[in-house]
Amino acid sequence: MPDLIKNRRRSESRRNFSKILSVVVGDQNLASSRVRAHDSLELLGTLGHKIRVVNTSRTRMWPIRAVALLIYVRPDVTHLQKVIPPSAVSLFIRRTSRFLIYELDDAIYFGYPGSSQAVRARSAKRVLRLANAADRVVVSSPEIARDLEAFVATEICVFPGPAPARPRPAPADEVGDDPLSPVTLWLGSPSTKYYVESIETTYTERVSNSERFGRLVLVGSDRDRSGDVQHEVWTQSRESFWLRRASVGIMPIADDEWSRRKAAYKILVYLAHDIIPVTTRNSVSKNVLGASFEQLCEVVAAPADETEWLRAISRAHARSIDSEWVTVRDELFAALSLRRYTAVLIPLMPTPSAKG
Repeated sequence: MPDLIKNRRRSESRRNFSKILSVVVGDQNLASSRVRAHDSLELLGTLGHKIRVVNTSRTRMWPIRAVALLIYVRPDVTHLQKVIPPSAVSLFIRRTSRFLIYELDDAIYFGYPGSSQAVRARSAKRVLRLANAADRVVVSSPEIARDLEAFVATEICVFPGPAPARPRPAPADEVGDDPLSPVTLWLGSPSTKYYVESIETTYTERVSNSERFGRLVLVGSDRDRSGDVQHEVWTQSRESFWLRRASVGIMPIADDEWSRRKAAYKILVYLAHDIIPVTTRNSVSKNVLGASFEQLCEVVAAPADETEWLRAISRAHARSIDSEWVTVRDELFAALSLRRYTAVLIPLMPTPSAKG
């Protein structure tokens, strides 16, 4: 670690960046990478900056590709998105990077749910080493910032989101008469499926497709299954299909170390599609929505009581999207815009010339 810190002598006043190397954990199908890496890089590309991307999910040989690009491209900015390279690779990245940015949108230093203490300790050590070596660390929540501040001297920027672009209205012939409306939607993944299991059980036992609650659709399950509760394996098209049709979106979340440090991006996706979110007064949602939390969401008073979830879902279906709700949502999205996030992530002033 001392060698990494000693070699971090780079001034943030160097603003004429034009070549960016980004090492990301996934492609456009992975929500966190799509939102906090690929979308930002695409925006930077439209401004004239030259972008090279190394996707760690495509090959185990990605460290070799990253090192080769660092040698031959000599980027002005090296961006690591939720990546934990081997120690030797981290040292090389620091020594060859003019400006190093480390971005964390969740608590990977705890290890993923169910990981061993040894994995957690190794992850924490590597993350702290990289955070100390970086010129800038960007995180999604104050909880992550507080975790790092006790051990890291680097500048830490907190930015939830960014907010997604609002979709264009679907053509009338695409939506048509939807016999499944109204729809209560859950967006997630197999790793977060346990958040919604008790609500699913309650739907199966008590609701049976009542119009007060809507048909419950779980997009992000590990299997396809129909019934009173519909399960669908996640794809971009399936997510888009149900976002067009849902009027209520639920976001149950556990109260543990990992979950309290999640980015809560799904709640912004619901809002972008004019869907009323139903959630608890958890710190994750409140970090993202701030003062607009109570106005935009239907709040579950007692998260452990499945009946309270049903009541909140029923209230959400009874609500209408009025002009005040839209104004509050649009003001939030302006504050969490992709352009603002990109400016926090990578300081790119001014835009490079055409000759760059």
